[in-house]
This record gives sequence, structure tokens and C-alpha cells, in this order.
Amino acid sequence: MKNILFLLVLSFAVPACFAAEVDIGGDFKGSGFGGRGFPWYTNSHLKPKVTRHQFNGGIAVEVKALTEKGAQIYGKPVPASAGDKFTLSVLAKGTGTGRLELMLYDKNNRYTGGLKSADFPVTQEMVKYTKEFVIPSLPGREAASVRVGLFVAKDGDIWFQNAVLSQEK
Repeated sequence: MKNILFLLVLSFAVPACFAAEVDIGGDFKGSGFGGRGFPWYTNSHLKPKVTRHQFNGGIAVEVKALTEKGAQIYGKPVPASAGDKFTLSVLAKGTGTGRLELMLYDKNNRYTGGLKSADFPVTQEMVKYTKEFVIPSLPGREAASVRVGLFVAKDGDIWFQNAVLSQEK
């Protein structure tokens, strides 16, 4: 009886801790920025220079900051709500400083704020950066979706590859 009870509890507990990868197009394949088949966009206020390169058996996106405010690319919306836990990871190399972000949007697709990693200096060697985020409760501005943001600080030139967003289920 104890074994059956243990298996029953385990069958409910394990799926509750399972993280599933969310499709954000993090392989950077597809045609054109913000175009069909390629769910990444540039921040028009920051006006980055974005170039895709064949690199290490895949595609890397080079994001170069051209303004004092830096540069950013961001992904398509992913459903989210308060308390959801996401893990974002990406490989990066280049010069300057980068940051991982989750931008929060309400049910009317209005930006309500963002969650950010600490800034990290990149090197000429490809390194994996990872950050866990928990969606906060914002009364009156509850998040309905998030977008992944990859940020490059002023004077930076960073190659990003294999962006992966996982959501804890």
C-alpha cells in the first residue's frame, strides 16, 4: 500500500516540476527580421545593426549598438501569468556588455514592465548565459504574455546563438 501511495504522489509531483521549452525561434532561422518565419524584431528606438551569420553549425545573430542607449532584439509573445517561472539561456560572444530580459505585456498587448538579468561582459569566446525569471503579480496590470529581449549596451557588438526559453510546468 505504501508503494502505491508513493507512486501516486510521485506521478503528480514530477509533472508539476517539469520545464518545457517554449518555441521562440531561438535557432534564428527563417527569413528576414520580423518577417514571415522569423519571430525576432528590432527595437526601432534603439536602431541596432543586426546581421545573421552561419556559425558553429547553426546561425548566430550579431547585434551591434549604434546609439548611446544600446541595442535590443526581441521575440514573439509567449503566454504568461503571475507566478509563472521561466528560464532564459543563450550563447553569446563579442565585445561589450549584454543583458537578458523578459518584457511583460497585459491582455491588451500594452507593455507593463520588464524583468532583467544583471549586465554581463562578453568575451570573444562563446559562453552560455542563463537567468531565471518569475512573473510578478501586478494588480491592474497583470501580465498576459512575455517577450524575450536580448540587449547590448552602448558600443557593444554581440553575437547571440541558441536562445532557449523554458517554462516550468
